[in-house]
Amino acid sequence: MPIIRKIIQVGTSKAIVLPKGWLDWIQRMTGSPPKEVLMTIKDETIIVEPILKPEVVNEGNKKRLESHA
Repeated sequence: MPIIRKIIQVGTSKAIVLPKGWLDWIQRMTGSPPKEVLMTIKDETIIVEPILKPEVVNEGNKKRLESHA
């Protein structure tokens, strides 16, 4: 489900703020909080995905994450 986020000024950079609930959900699904995100830009679309530690990404977690995407 898409959500609208404002772009904010942080020093001389711009940023978006991720919802706390999104980060909490990722932690519940994987058992580990995301420390970084991967941003992919394709055809005017920006996709933000959590980067998880390799030991956290197992088949069960991967399937749960994909089923809720």
